[in-house]
Amino acid sequence: MAGVGPAAAGPGVHSRNPAGAGARQRVADVNTTLPTGVTSSTPSLITAIGGTVYFRATEATMGLELWKTDGTAGGTVMVSDIFPGTSNSSPANLRDLGGTLVFSASSGTVAPGTGTELWKSDGTAGGTGLVRDVNPGAASSSPGSLTVVKGVLYFPALTAANGRELWRSDGTAAGTTMIRNLNPGAVDSLPHSFTLVGGGPFFYFSAFTAPQGASYGRATAPARARPWWPTSSPGPAALTRNASPR
Repeated sequence: MAGVGPAAAGPGVHSRNPAGAGARQRVADVNTTLPTGVTSSTPSLITAIGGTVYFRATEATMGLELWKTDGTAGGTVMVSDIFPGTSNSSPANLRDLGGTLVFSASSGTVAPGTGTELWKSDGTAGGTGLVRDVNPGAASSSPGSLTVVKGVLYFPALTAANGRELWRSDGTAAGTTMIRNLNPGAVDSLPHSFTLVGGGPFFYFSAFTAPQGASYGRATAPARARPWWPTSSPGPAALTRNASPR
């Protein structure tokens, strides 16, 4: 494929050869049918796993879905139309979990859709599927801030029974579980800002509990979560610091 300058590149998925000037190339024109108001496929969240680059893009007949490319026009294809038709599955939080792509996406908020949940893909339509319907039915668990620590995926997710709490996954339904209901009942603890320090054994995060308010906690990686109570506390939870004690 001949290199083209920036002015001639046009909309679509582009690559750049490190060789230098004039090396930018359009890999593929993903959105070839441009409805009124749509000017490009707007590829984003570009994530490389092995020799495959995954991204999300908009195509007029299929909406915002998961795509992949090997750097050629022929190898740039939609992986799966997760939310069938022109509706958007809006894949987000693309992460590499041991060579498998994991991400959040919506298959619809009306049955048989499962809302926005955790998905995975091996790059084929048949190998793209829901990991677990964390918030059962068409309601969304809205997993976000997906963070891989030592081969395990951690993320906050919402359920009707427990609120928004800390979950983990190994990429299987059975291995996708809530670590602990940090703020008991259906009240959110809103865990966020996951950070691995010095290679472990802990990663750190922030969350809210009724007794402590917003605090800093830690979790063992990958075996157990250790969120919010004194670090000498037994069991799978430990508070690192309550920055604003009540």
